[in-house]
This record gives sequence, structure tokens and C-alpha cells, in this order.
Amino acid sequence: MTVEYAEIYSVEEALDFILEKLVEEGRRSGLRASKGGILQGIGFHMDTPYLLAEGLLKRGIIFRVKDKYALTETGEKLVDYVVRTTILIKPYSLFPELDSGKLLGAVLYAFYDWTNTKSAEEILAVAEKTYRLIQEIKSRSIEAFKLIAVTLPRLYFEDGKYTPLTLIEKVASMTG
Repeated sequence: MTVEYAEIYSVEEALDFILEKLVEEGRRSGLRASKGGILQGIGFHMDTPYLLAEGLLKRGIIFRVKDKYALTETGEKLVDYVVRTTILIKPYSLFPELDSGKLLGAVLYAFYDWTNTKSAEEILAVAEKTYRLIQEIKSRSIEAFKLIAVTLPRLYFEDGKYTPLTLIEKVASMTG
């Protein structure tokens, strides 16, 4: 017996779940966040948040248990790195006092694999490595770090030209 896609989950419900989770974890860490703010930060097109939520479901980062959604262990760690990276770059982003969760959404958007080739574990590994490299660059060159902090949440990652790691490599090569 096959189960139809629509019977398994709703992309809208999954999107609402990840927004709620980011609001909860962001606020717990001292970030001012709203679902609407995070949604604005997720993408450049109206369908981008839905595509991201669908991909999180398909990769098993979010799953459904009975009538509720939950994060896998990998999903919980990914959300943690999204929050930690946001906290790291927020003071150096443009107009941090006006952020209402946009940076949380933008960082999730940046970490998501828009090539659709990475597993949940690979996406998490990129998030971990990105966070670690941003910390290293901050300790070596505040100017390079500021460039990353401003650029990371504003790049269009869906075109495949940049990933968070290629952005860091490019900035690092420019600063020596």
C-alpha cells in the first residue's frame, strides 16, 4: 500500500512548525523574532519558504508524529547552528536593532542545500563548518568578518554560484 504525499504531511504546516521552532529557540537565546520576520528572511520569492520546508521534510530534518511535527536530532542541531550563527553575525549586520527574525530566516536559507544533493547530515556539517570558520575569521580579521556578517544573509543562494562556504573562502582570499 502506498501513501499519498498529501496524506503524509502538509508543507504549510511544516513551514509553520519550523517558524515556531525558530521563534522559540531564537527568543530563548535573546533574539527578537517573529514568524513573519523569519518568513521575510527566508527567501527572495514567495514560494521559497515552502520549497525550503518541503526540502526539510524530504530530508528528514522535520518529521510528523501522529498529528504533530518534530525535529530529528539532526534538525535540532541545525536549528541550534542557525541560532548561534545569527547571534554571531547580528551585531555586525545592517540595522540589527530593526531585525525581527529576518536574520534567523536568512541564515536558515543560507544553510539549506538549494542544489538538493545533500543529506540532512551534510547540511548540518556545512552549518557547523560555516559557524566555526566565521568564528575563526572574526578572530583573525574583523573587516573580513563584517563583510561576511553583512553578505551572508543577503546572498541569493538558489542560483548555485555561492554557498556559505564559498562566500567565506572568497572573503578570506580577498583579505589574505
